[in-house]
Amino acid sequence: MSKQIPWFRIFVEGVVIVASILLAFGIEAWWADRQDRQDEAILLADLAEEFRDNRVRLEVTTNGHRSRVERLGILIREAGAEAEGLHSDSLNTLARRVLTNPNFGAERGVMERTMSGNGLSIIQDPDIRADLAGFWNRFEFYFNNQGLITQRLVFTAPVAFETGTLVWQIYPHLESLGSTTMWSDPLTPDQVEALKYFSMTHFIGGLLVSQGESMLTAIDTLIADLDHELSNLGVSS
Repeated sequence: MSKQIPWFRIFVEGVVIVASILLAFGIEAWWADRQDRQDEAILLADLAEEFRDNRVRLEVTTNGHRSRVERLGILIREAGAEAEGLHSDSLNTLARRVLTNPNFGAERGVMERTMSGNGLSIIQDPDIRADLAGFWNRFEFYFNNQGLITQRLVFTAPVAFETGTLVWQIYPHLESLGSTTMWSDPLTPDQVEALKYFSMTHFIGGLLVSQGESMLTAIDTLIADLDHELSNLGVSS
């Protein structure tokens, strides 16, 4: 007598085996996704901290440019028909203060590590990925202008020595190189060159103020988006 094959039992066992395999894959996928979300939270938090630090430094730099532009505006005004007759000592003090050139160098350590390792791929929100990927490139003009004012519009010898500007303040032993009178009427050729320097620095400084303000707004928006995404992941910023 032939033995009857237990088809039902084989079917049930097969279903159990398949279910076990699917469950194992499901658990593995769940665990991998959980790890990705943890890695994403760490990355977002690090990026938010880096951008917060950059924001503080950029605000200080922008305020420095704003003060410098204001002082340069006074120096330029006093060389023209609208001069209010400020004393030469006051003008020389202003000229000395505009020698300080504020400079913002963005900290990009976390961003560069993220980009080099394709870490952006673990960020779920496509808008945040896009904003992060091209963030600093959108402000290339700012950094170019900053480089221009730093490298080419530095305080040059003709401004200090040929006009006598600041000689009394900084180089008392070189008093014979010039008087401490800021502007004469009419302007001497050397003073015209100094005025060109102040005017160009004033113009580019104004650009750096407006561009810095735009960058601050963009950073604020990005930080808010990062914090919102962290909140969605259950992490308090």
